[in-house]
Amino acid sequence: MRFSPPGEFNDTFDTEYSARAPDPKERVRRLKFRSSRGILCLTETADDPSMWVHYAHNHTGFVVGFDGNAGFVL
Repeated sequence: MRFSPPGEFNDTFDTEYSARAPDPKERVRRLKFRSSRGILCLTETADDPSMWVHYAHNHTGFVVGFDGNAGFVL
């Protein structure tokens, strides 16, 4: 499993959360936030081509299954 930094996504707008142009201080804050986080990408189907193309190495890897109906404990 890998928690990818948003800066490594192929679509830079995947993690943008505001449409308005930020002031310079806000821009610095966003860049710091984005560089300190990792995001786990999941899909409901094991054979989703987008996941294999973007997140697997040469279409190789393995699938880990999670029960979406199971309870989640922190």
